[in-house]
Amino acid sequence: MSKKLKTGTRTGSRSKASRKQRIESDQEPKPIIFMKTPQQAVTTFQQSICTLYGPTKIGKTTFASHIPGAYLLATEEGYSWLPFRFQNVSNWPTFKTFIDEMEGSPKKVKSVSMWVIDTVDILVKKCMSTICYEWGLTDLSEEGFSRAWTELADELIFNLLRLKDLGPGILLISHERQRETKTRRMVLTKESMDLSNSIFNAVSYISDIILHMRYVNRSKTSAELGHLRCLCTRGSESEDAGDRTGMLDDIIKFKTEKQAVKKILRCFEKGD
Repeated sequence: MSKKLKTGTRTGSRSKASRKQRIESDQEPKPIIFMKTPQQAVTTFQQSICTLYGPTKIGKTTFASHIPGAYLLATEEGYSWLPFRFQNVSNWPTFKTFIDEMEGSPKKVKSVSMWVIDTVDILVKKCMSTICYEWGLTDLSEEGFSRAWTELADELIFNLLRLKDLGPGILLISHERQRETKTRRMVLTKESMDLSNSIFNAVSYISDIILHMRYVNRSKTSAELGHLRCLCTRGSESEDAGDRTGMLDDIIKFKTEKQAVKKILRCFEKGD
């Protein structure tokens, strides 16, 4: 028993030091640079932070595999059939260690156009597991530990932005679930990312683009469903989507994932 308590104390000290370091970093004054011209907006898809969600097996990972120069951070196994360079992310410390190493390897980073995290909802669970371990919790629903949810969001976003600061953009792939939202005094059910409301809000805040991959024909019968799919970039009362870059069409129809990537890249070329 004493040995376990001692180990937990060392882990707790490390986690407190890590949080303290992050908080202190937030308080450091940053260089003041007077801008003579307006900030340049995102001009390529690979510069963006994009979230892609949709039903299982609809082609989200295959879509990502056709992005030139993409590098996969896999939170699950089973990607050997795709032409990807990838790193298995078995737990949250592995994800942070990968970022640490890339921060010291500019030559490796230079060969990457976009990081692909597949899936972000599982990465969140890995981050949650680490925070529960550090805080001595079974899960974050325990009474009196609402602060742990804030820590979860802060830890996730802080490290995603560290990854983005390396240069390449990020594609966050998520499973799909139905999420209830209140609007106009009504409760609506929306197709959305498989994230809790607080994490959904945090991820949405930093995302330049939210893509919903779905079938064009939304019939529930398989006979009428067909194979024509689309990427939706404009949100509605039934689905979450958005495009802050203003480069993409509202609906991008495609037959193959490779065609979908080409259409998105072409939208940015037209925007130039």
